[in-house]
Amino acid sequence: MRATGVPLVGRDEELDLLRRRLQEVASGRSGASVVLVEGSAGIGKTRLVTEALAGPGTAALEVRWGGAEELARARPFWPVAEALGCRPAAEDPQLRAVGELLLAEVSDRASPLERIAVPEQRFAALEALLGVIEELAARAPLALVLDDLQWADPSTLLALRVIGRRLRSLPIAVL
Repeated sequence: MRATGVPLVGRDEELDLLRRRLQEVASGRSGASVVLVEGSAGIGKTRLVTEALAGPGTAALEVRWGGAEELARARPFWPVAEALGCRPAAEDPQLRAVGELLLAEVSDRASPLERIAVPEQRFAALEALLGVIEELAARAPLALVLDDLQWADPSTLLALRVIGRRLRSLPIAVL
């Protein structure tokens, strides 16, 4: 997403906070930073994040966008996997392998949620996603923007907690 050029009004404090966090991550002065931007639908949360990402000192960030969807709630880790590009058709072998793990065909009758509901499978999927995030953050500071998390499944929310805790020394901003 790109900044619109139309001035953002009445959000100076929030914009400054986001920009400072992003600049700290982009410059390597900070490890992982998880920031929750919340508010009513249509209030401009995505616009605020877009403006912050377009601000000074953020050009070094590799920005990845993903979003939760009401109809995709049965897809564990979907917003994170989408942002990272993890899907069975991905060209990159690591991203393809993680995508296949997330959608592995255990049985014809099982939904994606049922297939990954076993704790060992969920743990393996989470570890695989963390591996992708670590690799990306080792190449360049990473901004992982996850939109519409009110629709996120429990596994995605778990992933956010784990990212903040286990990857805290890496240059990652999760918004």
